Amino acid sequence: DHIEVARVLHYIGVVLSEMGDLVDAVRCYEECLRIRRAALGDFHKDVARTQHNLGLVYYESGHYERSLQCFQETYEIGKKKLGKKNEKVADTLHSMGLVNQKL
Repeated sequence: DHIEVARVLHYIGVVLSEMGDLVDAVRCYEECLRIRRAALGDFHKDVARTQHNLGLVYYESGHYERSLQCFQETYEIGKKKLGKKNEKVADTLHSMGLVNQKL
């Protein structure tokens, strides 16, 4: 599996999500994550980006517990790589708050 394949899968996931095809978006993001984790490790910014998008898709599809899990993992990566005061980390915390309102 090549890292470029993961990049393409990520962007296909974005398009599918925007088109409302959430099931196929999840498939793309999950395969992208598998490749990125194998190639880059669990704590890479690209893993966090895909994990966050997967959390958004799960949120949109009403799978709130899965969504929260994705955002929690994204938060841990962001906190480690960017620090607690980073804007992207704050966005993830906001997303976690939205999910918690639904649970």
